[in-house]
Amino acid sequence: MSVKQIKVCHIITGDIWGGAESQVISLLRSLKMEDYLTVSVVVFNHGILADKLIKEGLNIEIIDEATNNMIKMLLRIFVVAKREKPFIFHCHGYKETFLGGIVSKLLGIKLVRTHHGKGMLETDYFHKIIEWVNTKFLTNKEIAVSNELKTVIKQNGGNNKKISVIHNGLECRPDLETKCDADIYKKLIKQRNSIVIGTVGRLVPVKGQKYFLDAASIILKSKENITFLILGDGPLMDELKKYARDKNIENNIIFTGFRDNVHEYIKVMDIFVLPSLHEGVPLALLEAMCMKKAIIATDVGGISEVITHNVEGLLVKPADSIMLAKSATRLIEDSKIRMRLSRNAYKKLKNNFTIEKAALLTINEYKKLC
Repeated sequence: MSVKQIKVCHIITGDIWGGAESQVISLLRSLKMEDYLTVSVVVFNHGILADKLIKEGLNIEIIDEATNNMIKMLLRIFVVAKREKPFIFHCHGYKETFLGGIVSKLLGIKLVRTHHGKGMLETDYFHKIIEWVNTKFLTNKEIAVSNELKTVIKQNGGNNKKISVIHNGLECRPDLETKCDADIYKKLIKQRNSIVIGTVGRLVPVKGQKYFLDAASIILKSKENITFLILGDGPLMDELKKYARDKNIENNIIFTGFRDNVHEYIKVMDIFVLPSLHEGVPLALLEAMCMKKAIIATDVGGISEVITHNVEGLLVKPADSIMLAKSATRLIEDSKIRMRLSRNAYKKLKNNFTIEKAALLTINEYKKLC
């Protein structure tokens, strides 16, 4: 097959809006610019991702998992494949890989799977079996977003020869490097000259916002003019708000809920914190690097592949609120360190973690299958 004739159909659930979904949007935006690629998308849910894909002008098919059982979804994927005639399915989750993989075997379609995180690799027995089938029989190529994640895939039956590492990349748009919106700042920050320490992520246990609040409580015992920003929504919202009240720090904590323009809120922050218990390479971290924010992150997943301790940011152990508080206090008290870390982070992002680089490496994987 000629390279100019590559047709790729991406399959993604799209039930929530998070870093993986945002990364897929950026990747597809880059891929569709290539003349020799024809890109289509199957999404399993109506929602933010589907809406954004439509706005991008992509060829999209919504197969709603809420109204279609597994057999119906298989049949509809089969129909889409017969119509679009892709050479490659590019799947972004275990469910997508399982359903797309069955169709790919029936029609002779190659299958690429991107692992955006551990997903179902280390969960219950049932899902582990599905992932084992995915890895052993249904995928031609697996992409991990970090070297650490590649190790996890191998430990769960993955074939080292089939796994490539392609780190997430950021589309460094000009609007990411402008100053923060004055109206957003005034609306959020009530204390004049307040240092703003913020985090971004879905409000679920693995994102570690509880430890962020614990660190905030420690910091506020010695520092007064600090505002803590928690950006995101999720099932832990009420629990985290109550936790802040119980610690008597609610006046210094702002829960924004879900925001579509995440980057505008990161701009408000002086210090960006990623307190997660596990991550691949989160998009919010890359955005903070692009916006030249001083960064504190837990040393988990692929974080240390992006941030070198005391060079582009400060790394702490997961669930260590005391060290998180000490690191934040260090940055609060020394603006020169904040500036040094943020400049280094920006430079590393520009050199290593752009969406253009991620797209080029992805295309190279497609070519290998041709």
